[in-house]
Amino acid sequence: MKKTLAVLLTVGLMSAVATAFVGCQDNMRISGDFSTAATDEEVHALIEIVTENEEKWFGDPITDDFIRGMKLSAKSETETSVSISDGASYFQGSESYSSKELELDIEYAYNGLGFFANWASGKGKTSVEDSSSNEEEQVASQSKTALEGNIYAENVSSYIPTVYLDGKMESVSGDQTLEETGKYVIRGNAEIFFIEFFNSVSLTRSLSYLLNCDEGVTVYIDDAGDETKVKISCDAGAFYEYYVYYKNFISIAGGEDSKDAAVEKMDFQMFDVYISFVTETGLLTGYGTMTEAELSELTIEENSAIYQYAFKFSENIWYKKSDGAVAAPADRDAYQWL
Repeated sequence: MKKTLAVLLTVGLMSAVATAFVGCQDNMRISGDFSTAATDEEVHALIEIVTENEEKWFGDPITDDFIRGMKLSAKSETETSVSISDGASYFQGSESYSSKELELDIEYAYNGLGFFANWASGKGKTSVEDSSSNEEEQVASQSKTALEGNIYAENVSSYIPTVYLDGKMESVSGDQTLEETGKYVIRGNAEIFFIEFFNSVSLTRSLSYLLNCDEGVTVYIDDAGDETKVKISCDAGAFYEYYVYYKNFISIAGGEDSKDAAVEKMDFQMFDVYISFVTETGLLTGYGTMTEAELSELTIEENSAIYQYAFKFSENIWYKKSDGAVAAPADRDAYQWL
């Protein structure tokens, strides 16, 4: 399923609600005077600043005068499905990602290319499920991984992070189910967090892409104080282009015709990106995304094949500058490998 869906869809992560948790997120959000849209000249000036700030978001790696810590507060939920039929064969697959009340302290380290998330600790409740079937070959697969509890992780930006879990874990593969409660070490893939950690390079490129969009994007800039605060508000078309064309979170056949049909059918509420940084130095102080979009059904006919897609994205993800107080378990020897 993973290999098959990799060509068709790979999903980022997104969010929703819970009273105490939302209260925490309110403290993380970037607020400012976003009442007036920026002029073209102001946006062009901001693009130059963002480009220059790629090497400033976390300070100078040669000296000790730079930030390394970020606090993450995320709640996300994503569901995607696709089916393909060409008359002779049939494939259907679905994936769902959930990241509930994920709160992590993260330390970023310089690796020669930029600053990347390396260590993290905190708590959360996350899960990912996928399934697929092929009627022609009568093949079906199903898997699920769910974690809940206190988390410490190393190499979090790599493809194989190491996670120390003090809590509950559930793993389902086919007809085999493993449920454990205790202290465990898990060597997993990047999906184990069900969230994509930004780095200094990806942050700059994502912001530059959105700021350079010809249409569908409105930019608001509040630079009244020592910090510059920016809100990038996208319409449904810009949302689609970002997730499908740029990030390739979803691969959908049909090109521009598919985009037009998806935008028309989509229940789109928002896709807003926020960032704040110290105006004088470029040091990053906050970053966040809020997304609410759902497509219940999209049918595309191409090259004698019929494609059907559906997705739901709900995102509320916030990063805020912190002291990077990542806490490793004092009793790591007591953790068992799974």
